[in-house]
Amino acid sequence: MQRRPLLCVLPLLASAALVGAQEAPRVESWLVVPGLDERGRPPYNPDAVWSRHLYERGSAVPIEGEPIGGTQREASWERRESSEAGGLSGGQGYAFGELLLGAEQDGVWLARLSGASRLWVNGAGFVGDVYGNDSGPVPVALVEGSHQVWVSGSRGGFELSFEPPAGALAFGRDTTMP
Repeated sequence: MQRRPLLCVLPLLASAALVGAQEAPRVESWLVVPGLDERGRPPYNPDAVWSRHLYERGSAVPIEGEPIGGTQREASWERRESSEAGGLSGGQGYAFGELLLGAEQDGVWLARLSGASRLWVNGAGFVGDVYGNDSGPVPVALVEGSHQVWVSGSRGGFELSFEPPAGALAFGRDTTMP
C-alpha cells in the first residue's frame, strides 16, 4: 500500500489553514506590450518576449518604456493599472507584474486565470482558462517576498486572482489537457 498521496495532501492542508484568513495577494499594476511576432506552428513560432524574458530563469525583467522588437513590429513596455478583478481589459501580447507577499501570506494559493491561456509565476508555467470554460484554478506555492508574474495569450483582456484553498486539494483530471 502506497502512502504518497497522503503525504502530498498534508502540506497543502497545513497551507490552507495558514492562508485561509489572509488577504489574497494581487498584482497592482502591469507592464504590457502588444503581440510583436508573426504566429507560426510550433516549433517555428518566433516569440521575442518569451526568448528575452522567460526562456531562462533569472532573465532581466522588462522596464517601463523599454523598446522590444519582434518579427512583425517594435513596441515599448507601458504601465497599466490592474482592474478590480486583478487583470486587464483590452488586448495585449504579454503582461508582466510583481506580486508582493508578506510573511503571513506564505503558502499554497489557487491561481485562477480567465481570459488568457498562459500564466508564469517565477518562471514556472501554468495553464489558464482562455475560453471561460471554468477549468478551475491551479495551485501555486508562494513565500514572503516579490514574485514575477507573466500572462500571455489573452483574448481581449484577462482576470487573475489568487484564492486560499477551501480545504484539501484534489484534482480529478489533468488541468493541462483541454
